[in-house]
Amino acid sequence: MDLSLTNIIFLFFTLLGIILSILFYIKGKKEKVPVYDIEIIKIIDESFANIKGLSIYYDKIAVGKLSRILVAFFNQGRELLESKDIPTFDPIRIELINSQVLSEPFLRFIPSPNNKINLAVNQNKNEIIINFDYLAHKEGVVFEFYTDALTEINIVFSGSVKGIMSIIPRSQLNTGTPYTVILIDKVFPKSIDHLPIITRILLYILALLIVPIAFVSILIEFFIYLTVRILFRADVLGEDNFSFYKYR
Repeated sequence: MDLSLTNIIFLFFTLLGIILSILFYIKGKKEKVPVYDIEIIKIIDESFANIKGLSIYYDKIAVGKLSRILVAFFNQGRELLESKDIPTFDPIRIELINSQVLSEPFLRFIPSPNNKINLAVNQNKNEIIINFDYLAHKEGVVFEFYTDALTEINIVFSGSVKGIMSIIPRSQLNTGTPYTVILIDKVFPKSIDHLPIITRILLYILALLIVPIAFVSILIEFFIYLTVRILFRADVLGEDNFSFYKYR
């Protein structure tokens, strides 16, 4: 392959990575990104049942299992999240499976009274609905409650936001996947075994030519991504208000 052609291909992928990185970053600046986090702190588990003569009561109710649950819900995006964005038939809520809320939920953090954040427990005491007027960028709520649930299987974060596929757990926040990787993943199929032998050979040759260029392009994209985040003071994980360490 002519050296000039190699340079052209390298330049193309580099510029494509830069353009896509900037475009997706700008797009991400104006979108709703509802995020949640749940932490379970076990207080009483099944092992206490083996202690003879020990009975534990919570508000005059015999308790065999008890957990303290910390919940955070916030808007990581830069577009305002409003109550009108929440469907009335699918509100933002915590659902308890085969368990009950044993105490009224207690607000540990709200950004401002103007957000009008409140929590409502349903009649069956197996749901806590999160109501609010609006949540701006990095605004949200942290609250706690006690329940007889001990595992994440019994505690489900539910609800939906109009125009958003799903409310994601904090651990799954996208931290900046290189768009060259996404592009290659879209262009090349997961398996090429079903393709004709000639087509497979051509794909292998093409991959040998593209992989070194893509690798350098990915490194450049990471550098640009970090530079853009520093220059624009973009979001970083680990917001103090939504870190459970200060509420334990």
